[in-house]
Amino acid sequence: MADEINPEPLPENFYNRDGWLKNIMNFYAVEKKLLPEDVLKRAVEGIVNALYNVITINRNWPQDTHNLFKQAVGPLWDPKEYREKIYNSFKTRAKTEDEPRLDIIAESLIYIRYLFEQDKTFLEEIFSEEIQKLDGDVDRLALALQTIVKTHTNQVIKMLAKR
Repeated sequence: MADEINPEPLPENFYNRDGWLKNIMNFYAVEKKLLPEDVLKRAVEGIVNALYNVITINRNWPQDTHNLFKQAVGPLWDPKEYREKIYNSFKTRAKTEDEPRLDIIAESLIYIRYLFEQDKTFLEEIFSEEIQKLDGDVDRLALALQTIVKTHTNQVIKMLAKR
């Protein structure tokens, strides 16, 4: 099966958060000039932290990590369906099992998903200062962050598949 992932636990250094942050910021802010660095920094830090959280917590289950990331940037899920089936499931399990790690996974995945969906309400609430720096152009920020989260999450999905 093409989507079957090596079941061995991920090594501790599988995802170099600091290295990815530096590379992503350099590529999108400096080389591509997609958006200014001060507009991208917090959002990109959130992306790499979200990916790092899921990878680290799910280190022993690389197939699950692979599947969760594919769902997070999967266009076949509508926003309501994703929240009900993925996010709410993790939140409920976190509470009933008294397992804070599941809550961290839920919040990390929904962050990725909100950026992928270009959720303007979320963006306006979390990144109002960054939007102001773009003269109020939330669409420009939304499209840029969707590009980054989709591209980078797919890079991690490929890393999981090829290891």
